[in-house]
Amino acid sequence: MNDNTKHRLLTRAVAASGAIAVGLMGLVAVGAPASAAEVPNLPKGPYSLDIHKYEQPNPGWDLPNDGTAQTVPSGAKPIGGVEFTVQKVTNIDLTTNAGWKATEGLKPGDIAPGDLGTARTLTTDRTGLATGSFAEMGVYLVTEAKAPANVVGKAAPFLVTLPFPHAGGWLTTLNVYPKNVVASDPHKTVDDSGATGLGDTVTWTVTATVPNLAPEQTVRSFTVSDTLDGRLAAPAAKDVAVTFAVKGVNVPLSANHYSVTVNGPKVVVAFTAAGRALLSTSDHQGGVVSVKIPTAVTGIGGDGDIPNSAIVEIDGTRMTTESVHTTWGSLLLKKVDRDDVSMTLAGAEFQVFRSAQDAAAGRNPVAVLVDGAERTTFTSGANGLVQIPGLKAATGGTTYWVVETKAPVGYDIDTAYQTGKAVTVIPGPAAPSAPVMVLDPKVPAFELPLTGGGGTAIFVGAGITLVLVAAGVALLVAGRRREASNR
Repeated sequence: MNDNTKHRLLTRAVAASGAIAVGLMGLVAVGAPASAAEVPNLPKGPYSLDIHKYEQPNPGWDLPNDGTAQTVPSGAKPIGGVEFTVQKVTNIDLTTNAGWKATEGLKPGDIAPGDLGTARTLTTDRTGLATGSFAEMGVYLVTEAKAPANVVGKAAPFLVTLPFPHAGGWLTTLNVYPKNVVASDPHKTVDDSGATGLGDTVTWTVTATVPNLAPEQTVRSFTVSDTLDGRLAAPAAKDVAVTFAVKGVNVPLSANHYSVTVNGPKVVVAFTAAGRALLSTSDHQGGVVSVKIPTAVTGIGGDGDIPNSAIVEIDGTRMTTESVHTTWGSLLLKKVDRDDVSMTLAGAEFQVFRSAQDAAAGRNPVAVLVDGAERTTFTSGANGLVQIPGLKAATGGTTYWVVETKAPVGYDIDTAYQTGKAVTVIPGPAAPSAPVMVLDPKVPAFELPLTGGGGTAIFVGAGITLVLVAAGVALLVAGRRREASNR
């Protein structure tokens, strides 16, 4: 074989196999060289396969796809902990042209399991790089075997040749850049700032980011599901709000973009085909879906801590949000006689307020759901107890102001509770053994006159005065009679 013939064979081999390696998108198509029995100038091993793993960018990178090392954009996000298995295709000999011819149009699915050698595992480090050294020339099948939980679908299997033809020569170190579609972790928040008593609304918000997709990909499924705690009343489907925003700008959604179903405590939002098409457009990738679920708190139970998390599923990848909490407590008052605390008092009425100002003015009393009805006034029973069975309580306690609006018959309102007494409510049920004591004084009795002492002196003085007056009158009458007889 003369030098011109060798040059033609090598040129055709390079051209035909220019798409063998994965390159930046991780896909492979294998071509064949000329019909010579042997391929000239094949470099001996060892050969190196460098797999670089990054998140799928949006837009995609416009970089060469030729097996050489690339300088990726500064914002590229590497993925560590991705495992690849690499297996040699044993029935193809690349030292011959027949072997290269066999690679033409070869796809991973065309290779029988029996034609694969022992698998080697390569794992990406924190920079997204996995490197393997191979002594034998050949065609290798590379399969992504394991990826982090937030990877939405693994990269497709691909084929490479070692060595790899490039620019009239050969690469003994092949760089490939198969990228993963990665979903950002979803998040859950709770807004209970407007809640004070049982029956009030607590809103849970789930946010999920639409992943960046490869050009040929679309979102195949996108659902948000939330199974509510038994102490929360599920909303009607119409009250669940779904929004979508890209870079903070709202993208309008219509009723045909998603469905909302409420089945018992479970709320599910599922994007329809039309909705998934909307999410898949390149301008919308990286946008944020928000689902707001309003719930009424119907009980505190246990320790008063009500947790909630949600599940977001994108293209078969399930991700769970962090667990967020709303905490609730209870207030127990005990109405007793101030002078005899063993004497419990029924019929005292109380209201609870969120501020000292509201308490003093008697406005905006806290409403609590009791036996299916809202109450703002709570009355002591025969045992003197007043149970207020559900108030919003922060972890460190929440201050409320209690006003006694009506005292039992025969008693005055405890002065401390006339315009609002500050009490602290902590999460969980109130301890029956330690109620807040409310001490009412008896109404003062009328002051009655007494016999003896100063009271007797009054009567004695009055009697003496009467006697003296009577004596004076008698003397006056006797004198007048004497005057009459002397005439």
